[in-house]
Amino acid sequence: MINMKKQVLENGLTVFYFPKKGFSKTFAILATNYGAVDSIFSTNEGDFETPQGVAHFLEHKMFEQKDGTNALGLFSKTGASPNAFTSQTMTAYHFECTSNYKENMKILLDFVANPYFTDENVDKEQGIIGQEIKMVEDTPNWVAFVNIFKALYHNHPIKESIIGTVESISEIDKEILYLCHKTFYNASNMVLCIAGDIDLEWTVKTANEMYPKPQVSLKSRDYKTEPASVCKPEIMVNMEVAMPLFIIGFKDNTGSKNLLKHQLIADITSEYIFGKGSKLYSKLYNDGLIDRSFSAGYTKFPEGGTFLVSGASKNPELVYEIVKNAFANLIIDEKVLENIIKTTIGSNVYSLDSFDDLCINQLESHFNGGDFSETFKILKQIKSEDIATFIAQISKHSAISMVKPN
Repeated sequence: MINMKKQVLENGLTVFYFPKKGFSKTFAILATNYGAVDSIFSTNEGDFETPQGVAHFLEHKMFEQKDGTNALGLFSKTGASPNAFTSQTMTAYHFECTSNYKENMKILLDFVANPYFTDENVDKEQGIIGQEIKMVEDTPNWVAFVNIFKALYHNHPIKESIIGTVESISEIDKEILYLCHKTFYNASNMVLCIAGDIDLEWTVKTANEMYPKPQVSLKSRDYKTEPASVCKPEIMVNMEVAMPLFIIGFKDNTGSKNLLKHQLIADITSEYIFGKGSKLYSKLYNDGLIDRSFSAGYTKFPEGGTFLVSGASKNPELVYEIVKNAFANLIIDEKVLENIIKTTIGSNVYSLDSFDDLCINQLESHFNGGDFSETFKILKQIKSEDIATFIAQISKHSAISMVKPN
């Protein structure tokens, strides 16, 4: 169902291409398997531990060029729409264009492969990101999100904020940025994914020529020893909110081998129990315990995972108890489950027309050791026993993060 081509280049870079014949739009994304959790690692040059927030800091600094130009400005001249993001497990740079594809691809490959850091531009960025940190620390939803990981995890770096703290980013210097760039931005740790009607032969040749071979060998990453239990059952803070906010977190300690299947089972579970068509959602909503912001979802990361349920409620503690009871007393209706799986398959078919969704889904699957093209096959194989097993695995250890009015 998914038409995809894959090549691993001589320099180690993996290229995925989704042909979209006849389309004028092209989406291209260059990503590294490196995110906020990758702060402790070993290479053939030694063992290293970097400050919290380096991956995000590095993303911000990558666009600045040695000749004084900025990659964003170069993209604007070609009419492309560029952007970038850092998650807990990935950093990515992308553009969308309807013309000048080859020029845009060269810009992307060049600035990601050739960073330029100085004491002066790092100092300047510390001030900019410091202001960003202060802003998000005043944002209730962000505070609730950060705190649920602090509640769930004792040691795993997932408990740290993606953007770091004012104190941690003050420790970042150009040497640390260059170290992390040569370690994690090496071709063998990266993926280039394109959707559109492009010259694949030219793209492969150009990527192989422009992106250098790895300078170092990444040997291992350390996510620290993490007990199965939660660190704190509850974290509550007071802020300027009209209604209490909550995030309920369930800690997944299973270490599933088939991560794509694990993720899809979690997605089906989320829709079955918490989707807007579910009995639980209707009860909570009709009882005035939640509003339309209520949602649930699963996130997988190295050596861990979390199932999160979030929203706003006048009584978040009661919602928490109801959610736990829903897990403990679940009886699966096979017909409802079948319909949800069919709907999910339909949604995934529809998403194939979204170039960015298609590429990002493939990146996430690849970095998790899977292949997005297996999605439809796996979805058709999911049974009620898979849902029950997943719930039994994750429901043992949970916590709640709340932000309540001052």
